[in-house]
Amino acid sequence: LKNNDDSEALWYEPYFKEAIQHMGTNSLPNLLEWIAYEPPIWKTKLINALSGLRWIPERFQEDRAERLALGAEEAFLILGRHASAVIPELSRLARNPSGGTSAYRAAYIVLSFGPESQGVVLDLLKHPDPSVRSCAISSLRDNTNASTAIPSLVVRLKDPDDTVAA
Repeated sequence: LKNNDDSEALWYEPYFKEAIQHMGTNSLPNLLEWIAYEPPIWKTKLINALSGLRWIPERFQEDRAERLALGAEEAFLILGRHASAVIPELSRLARNPSGGTSAYRAAYIVLSFGPESQGVVLDLLKHPDPSVRSCAISSLRDNTNASTAIPSLVVRLKDPDDTVAA
């Protein structure tokens, strides 16, 4: 039997954190590869269509590449400033206008670097994905001096997505 309960992963959290810290920057190339994963559109549509059913075939319940991408996101946060060497690559991925979840994940990570990522924030306020724009706004609120971003923030008040405009 296969356990799909994600809460089981929490039991191993100390080992995960220790392993990532042990691998350190040697893991960055793999983490960049995994974080760039974008689920195929057909798979997303199929899972959304099946979500109304009580039963979804097991092979559609878990996407190994998606789990690697989520793990890579956590690993970047654990590495913190030790991963700052990949800010340019994460910024490029976050700025990708056709990126969906990968752009959001990269934006979330690059913006967690605080002042080091301030140059990226204003670009991300113009990203076509509302989740990326919201992430940039949250970063301004939490981590940086927002005075330079006031004109861009005023424009976002008229954003077509209510979550961004709020």
